[in-house]
Amino acid sequence: FALRPSPSAFGGGDWKGVEVTLTARMPWEEAETWNVYGWIPGSEEAMPSRPGVEPRKWRDRVVVIGAYYDATSVAPARAPGAEAASGIASLIEVAEALRVHPPKFSVLVLATSGHFNGLAGINDFVYRHARKSGHFREKMWPEERIDFDMFVGLDLSSRDSRVALFCQGTFYSGWETGRTDFYRKNTL
Repeated sequence: FALRPSPSAFGGGDWKGVEVTLTARMPWEEAETWNVYGWIPGSEEAMPSRPGVEPRKWRDRVVVIGAYYDATSVAPARAPGAEAASGIASLIEVAEALRVHPPKFSVLVLATSGHFNGLAGINDFVYRHARKSGHFREKMWPEERIDFDMFVGLDLSSRDSRVALFCQGTFYSGWETGRTDFYRKNTL
């Protein structure tokens, strides 16, 4: 909001040296959220393979394309979702293009929540569906396992025209060295 005094306030509107105290309250609410995903199944066709090696089917190769659908702002009513919506809007467009022109490999289209809560949504997805160590794998229902080959995250911004490609996440990367700016070397 904007503070607009009347012209007669403080001697005709001269605000130099005037101190103002502003108190605001923003109540937080707990809300249950979900990750939402859908499949674009791949081809039943066999992939090329070396002689003597049984070929895999293209559908068994899985690429996850994901974006988050939540938003946050330290300033209430500043429409933070308008900025964060670019990723989910792009995800919907990519899903539509892949539906019309399906690739040979399978695609899982993933919309996650909790991005601004310590990446809770994507962490939940990985812990529930993609853990490969025996200890965790034993705790997963076989029908919930999703062994994917690649993850493409659409974390987009309208604040800059540059594009960056990450081969390693930056949320936890570098904490042990105190360096968390690895993304800079990937900016185009």
